[in-house]
Amino acid sequence: MKQVGQATAKKLLRLVSNVDQFLTHKLEVNDAAGQVVLFADEAGEAVPVALALTDRPSGLALLTWPECWFTPSDRSRLRAHPHVRAVHLGPRILRADTATFAGLALIQSLWGDWP
Repeated sequence: MKQVGQATAKKLLRLVSNVDQFLTHKLEVNDAAGQVVLFADEAGEAVPVALALTDRPSGLALLTWPECWFTPSDRSRLRAHPHVRAVHLGPRILRADTATFAGLALIQSLWGDWP
């Protein structure tokens, strides 16, 4: 097992402290554009992607993240936002990188991008 050096620990702390800034910025941009944000939240009550997209919004963003990186306050903040829709990607547990591609495939399939 490799020991985490101080530089790596500092980078991780900087990343975690920037999560709040990222969410604030992303939500402000989506507010200005009227874009819907699908938040892949497997930890809470969420709807299937198909139900979240019944109104076929003109703009869309998909937010997937390792589950442990969202605090309960982050989840509450996202769920309370008017443009954010909490979705689940199915019954299987997916890695964060796999969840992104699974979510995009679901969206494209629902919107008719694939036969």
